Amino acid sequence: MNYKIYVYIFYRMILYISFYKIYKIYVYIFYRMILYIVMLALSLCVVLLIALSTQIHKFDPKDKILEYEKTQCFGSCPVYTATIYKDGTVVYNGRMYVKNEGKKVYKLSKDDMNDIYTKLNEDDIMKYSNNYDAEVTDLPSTYLILFKDGRVIKKIHMRANVPNYLNNLSNLIHNKLSKKGGFDEHYRVSIKV
Repeated sequence: MNYKIYVYIFYRMILYISFYKIYKIYVYIFYRMILYIVMLALSLCVVLLIALSTQIHKFDPKDKILEYEKTQCFGSCPVYTATIYKDGTVVYNGRMYVKNEGKKVYKLSKDDMNDIYTKLNEDDIMKYSNNYDAEVTDLPSTYLILFKDGRVIKKIHMRANVPNYLNNLSNLIHNKLSKKGGFDEHYRVSIKV
C-alpha cells in the first residue's frame, strides 16, 4: 500500500513540476511578448519623432522676399545661402567656414526684419546694375535676389566696385544672418574694392 502512495505522490509531483514549468514558460513568453510590444512601440515613437523633426519645411513661394548667397574666396570666407521670407523665417544652408554646416530653419526678430526692410526701401534698388565684378578672383561673390509675389524682380551679383548702398545692404543682411546662422564676425569680408 505504501508503494501506491509513493507512486501517487511522485506522479503528483511530476504533474505539479511540469505544470509549474509550463506555467513558467507561458509567463516567460507572455512577458517577452509584452517587452517586444513595448520596444516596438518605443521604436515607432522614435522613428515618428525623427521623421517629424526632419520634416521638410514647405513655404509659400509668394512669401519669399530675398535670397542671399556668399561664395568661396581663397581664404576663410563663409560660404552659405539663405532665403528670407516675409515673416522672418530663414532657410539657411551653411556650406564652409561656418559653425553650423548644413540646412537650418530659424526666424529673424521683428527688429532685424524691420532693419532689412528699411534698408531695402532706402533707395531704389532697381536702378542699380545687375553685375558688379572685376578681374579679382580671390574675393567672394555675393548674390542678392529680390522677389515680389514669388517672382524674381532683381538679381545682383556683387564682387568688386560695389556702390555704397548695395555694400551696406549686403553687410546688413550678412550681419543679421550671422547672428543666428552660426558664423563669427571675424569671417566677414567687405566686398568694397
